[in-house]
Amino acid sequence: MKKIKSLISAILFTSMLTFGPAASVVAGIVNGDFENGDLSGWSGDLITAGTVDPNTDPHFTIVPNAGPDNSYVAQIVYDGDDNWIVSLYQDFTLDSLQPSQSMTMNFWLQWQPTDSGQDVISVTLSNSSGDTVIDLLDGVSDNALLSGVWVNADITSFAAQFGGQQVELNFSLMDYDYAAPDRLNIDNVAVTASPVPLPGAVWLLGAGLGLVGLGRKLRIS
Repeated sequence: MKKIKSLISAILFTSMLTFGPAASVVAGIVNGDFENGDLSGWSGDLITAGTVDPNTDPHFTIVPNAGPDNSYVAQIVYDGDDNWIVSLYQDFTLDSLQPSQSMTMNFWLQWQPTDSGQDVISVTLSNSSGDTVIDLLDGVSDNALLSGVWVNADITSFAAQFGGQQVELNFSLMDYDYAAPDRLNIDNVAVTASPVPLPGAVWLLGAGLGLVGLGRKLRIS
């Protein structure tokens, strides 16, 4: 009986290791937490100038000791000039979606507008041609954005179509009242995918549960 209990424990423990942990795995984004202290891996875009280097352009900066982790945060700034649309973006290869996986785009955001009724922000994910664009802020309220919010947007359908391809993640700050300063703080940008059970996981769990039933029968008899 002791041997059966030991075997049951071993199989169930192995099954737990195989199925878990439930934590997701990171994929895709470069320098998404900005802990390099710079904006390497990212590009900037100004409505009047086009693509710029965010490490040297004054519309972009790194703010220390800020955000949800009191660490480095990327900041987009509108300073009252002609560039009323300022964007920070990254082109990257999205991991392929595996069977039974789900995929999520995660980030922390805080919006600091002069007038939330006039000004606008957007966060989008698009394919390389730009003909498929998803709104990652769908369902996120302005009040949440003003306070600072974790966003976990389900991109499973998008990944099923464009996984393994280059895609673009874009954060844009749009100032329609032309009053400065407006800011958008960004941190902890990552793509996460749910873990996939390793081969044999289902058999292990089934075997463990079967032995649990056997142990109960032996105790009854």
